[in-house]
Amino acid sequence: MNQTSDEQQTADGELDALYEKVMACEPALAPDQLDRVAGMVMDQEATGRPWRLAALLATKDGAFFKDLANDPEKAQALAPTVSMLQDFAERMRGVAELAECAAARVMVAGCNHEKFNAWAAEEA
Repeated sequence: MNQTSDEQQTADGELDALYEKVMACEPALAPDQLDRVAGMVMDQEATGRPWRLAALLATKDGAFFKDLANDPEKAQALAPTVSMLQDFAERMRGVAELAECAAARVMVAGCNHEKFNAWAAEEA
């Protein structure tokens, strides 16, 4: 279906507004937070251990969880991991939002270049 002239003008206006918004945006992360956030990947307590635990538990099947459901000692041993994994998941959602924001801003700014999509398709 073809867009009408008014629809195209509206879409163009929205794109122009988005472009201008990115050109005038504030940082998504305060510059003084760069080292702390970037360093999270090296923090074994905040990232390494929960990441490994999440991966380990993700490899378990129903038999493991049935055993956990029937064994109070195992359940007690793993109970503290629930809040740790939930905190980790929340942190990773924040990282994902930050990465999506950064990617979107680069895409919006990059759209000003005719060859940007070709450049984006190249390996980093």
